[in-house]
Amino acid sequence: MNELALCEIWNNLRFRHEGLSDAEGRPLQLVYRGRWQGGPGPDFRGAIIALGDGRLLHGDVEIHLRSADWQAHHHERDPLFDNVVLHVVLQHDPTAPTLRHNGRAVPTLCLGPYLRPDWQSQTWPSPRPREAEPCRHLVSNWDDERIAWLLDEAGDQRFRERVAACEGDIAALGADETVYRRLLEALGYVQNREPMRELACRLPYATLAQSVRPLPPERRQGELASLLLGAAGLRADAPLGPGGAHGVCPAEPLPPQRWRIGGLRPANSPLRRLAAAAFILADTLDAGLAASLCAALPLASPRAASRELRRRLTVAEREGEERGRRLVGPGRAGDIVVNVLLPCAAAYAELTDRPALRAAAWSAYRAHPNLGENEITRHMARLLLGQSGRRLARGARRQQGLLHLFRRYCDLKRCAECPAGGAVD
Repeated sequence: MNELALCEIWNNLRFRHEGLSDAEGRPLQLVYRGRWQGGPGPDFRGAIIALGDGRLLHGDVEIHLRSADWQAHHHERDPLFDNVVLHVVLQHDPTAPTLRHNGRAVPTLCLGPYLRPDWQSQTWPSPRPREAEPCRHLVSNWDDERIAWLLDEAGDQRFRERVAACEGDIAALGADETVYRRLLEALGYVQNREPMRELACRLPYATLAQSVRPLPPERRQGELASLLLGAAGLRADAPLGPGGAHGVCPAEPLPPQRWRIGGLRPANSPLRRLAAAAFILADTLDAGLAASLCAALPLASPRAASRELRRRLTVAEREGEERGRRLVGPGRAGDIVVNVLLPCAAAYAELTDRPALRAAAWSAYRAHPNLGENEITRHMARLLLGQSGRRLARGARRQQGLLHLFRRYCDLKRCAECPAGGAVD
């Protein structure tokens, strides 16, 4: 038995489910095993575990042969495992408690007593992930045209929801401020999204523009970077209060410990992302952020428009910098175009009664090429599309459709309501 084989047992539910209890004797029930994701981090994501007191735990599951492997693999030091809610092992050896990086204890389920009595005599093949969700056998009977329709409709619904959220923000904050806040959040990635959001609130776009707009164009980028880094608490010599650069640096910058810096890829450092933000913002101060980034939409074909928006967001560290040293690469730029700029543009068009801009934003979204794959899109493509995955999930719209189906239905186990899992002809 190896760890991969134990993952297959868990994935295919090849054990007795009744009367489960953790290593401390506390009863638990497996509601959903999670999805087998592979790669760094926990083995299964999005599991649901019911405790004896009726509480539901939503999170990840980590699989080991022995409970001591948690410490042997140093998971107690790794923030990637801070969402683990169950540690599943073949043999329990309580040498130390299973603690997450944040200090919280994780219950351990010893699977050995729940396996068939002859499990040790079985020959375990090289396992591969198998999907057991109810939609698998339904969608396998659909033709390509029907699956493509499903993904297109789901992708459009996800875009509509983003547009509606942007409309609310624009009505409350204005177009420039909405794009600015969402742009900074996107540049923060998951690890630094919250401090980026707080930074945008402390140092609004209108304040930045009013302060930096009088400067010559060649000085704007450096001044913007100085102000952003100072307000973020990441620049030790940042001036404070009214005596700062043009009097706009907040009196109390963010505490530096609010930022996650260690354990990140160098390209994802908040220092580099804020430098990229300064580069992007510098060219928008005269016309305004929303107007500057929407200007490309009605003037070109949909593909050319999305390509131009990606170009405006692709930031090299220095002029002529090689590809590996970009502050924002084309992949991340594409994510921002699809998830921030185009929804904001469509929302702005709705609120200002500009049907040509609205149509251009929708067309650019539907024509946008593939974004980078992630754990969820790979899982959903494998689940719904099988061998046709790469061919049918072509384009950002259909990738967004996969994400919509997962977030709205799969992650919440609303299979009966899902257009893939619940629609039986």
